[in-house]
Amino acid sequence: MGLENVFRTQFLKASDQALKTGSRGAVVEGFSYGLADALIYLAEALLFWVGAVLVVRGTYTYLQMVEVLNLVIFTVNTASQFMSFSESFTT
Repeated sequence: MGLENVFRTQFLKASDQALKTGSRGAVVEGFSYGLADALIYLAEALLFWVGAVLVVRGTYTYLQMVEVLNLVIFTVNTASQFMSFSESFTT
């Protein structure tokens, strides 16, 4: 038929555009997800280090350090999960 080539060309053009857009989006999404996870672990490492220094100096007891650590880590994890969940509202 006469329209097959036209439809095939339009389909190939649209599928190439979708592939390019998806590839770019996957890179950005992967980078942001990895960065969010890395920030959680970096924050935890920093808190453990500061807490250990404060316990060694005698400024805080171990119990106080663990209480603060649990509260901060819980807050950071909850905020990170909410941020990753709220991305689905915008797309």
